[in-house]
Amino acid sequence: MENQNQFVSSQTSSLPGFGKLLKNTCQIFKQRFWTFVGILALPFFVSLGLIYILPSVYFLPATALFIKILLVIISVIFLIIISAWSYVALLFAIKQRETGIGIRECFKKGWRKIISFIWISFLEVIIVFGGFLLLIIPGIIFSIWFSLAKYILVSEDQRGMKALLKSKQLIKGNWWPVAWRFLLMGLIMTIISSILLYGGNYILTFWEISTGKKLGLGDISSFVLSPFMVIFGYLIYEGLKIQKQGFLAEGDPPPNLSI
Repeated sequence: MENQNQFVSSQTSSLPGFGKLLKNTCQIFKQRFWTFVGILALPFFVSLGLIYILPSVYFLPATALFIKILLVIISVIFLIIISAWSYVALLFAIKQRETGIGIRECFKKGWRKIISFIWISFLEVIIVFGGFLLLIIPGIIFSIWFSLAKYILVSEDQRGMKALLKSKQLIKGNWWPVAWRFLLMGLIMTIISSILLYGGNYILTFWEISTGKKLGLGDISSFVLSPFMVIFGYLIYEGLKIQKQGFLAEGDPPPNLSI
């Protein structure tokens, strides 16, 4: 009876509203700002370094075509690994935010899940892309269904298709609430990013005209704002997990993971 009551209560609970999710996202972003910056600095500066280094490859002799291609491939693979490592570290910083986990520990924990993260990302891209090839609507549906897989990897150590199917199970019955929350947050981030981008360009242009000097600043809006969407998504995952906790109660039947 207790399990049944827990199941019913979890089904009647609702996903936190957009306002509450946004407020909590801002609070976490503010509290852990420097940790997020430290984590994202790694792929940012690696990308910046490759931008300056890779063009030198073209100055190699024409006979070294194989070496050119090999260097480019190695650089891309290296950047993918670094980006994945940083993303997983960011997820650990969000997951263990209450403990005040540091940058080094986040990277240490994230290192063990790089391959699993890349594999999940690959499966997600293939499935969603296949949905878009069939029709646009299946692709959109799949993209929402499997949007929580990376959070499940870090939080529950579910990997590969298990994480994707668990994501679909959590979102089942909540597709529209999750979809419009992600859409609205994406629109807000796009507007803010555009304002920062174009506003920054106007400031740089004015500075160059006034002083005749270039500041040499790049667009760092995405670098600063990128944790917002990750935090927001993780809070949606936590909300759905609480809502569906009746499925996870001891003695209850396992969820149906069929698509």
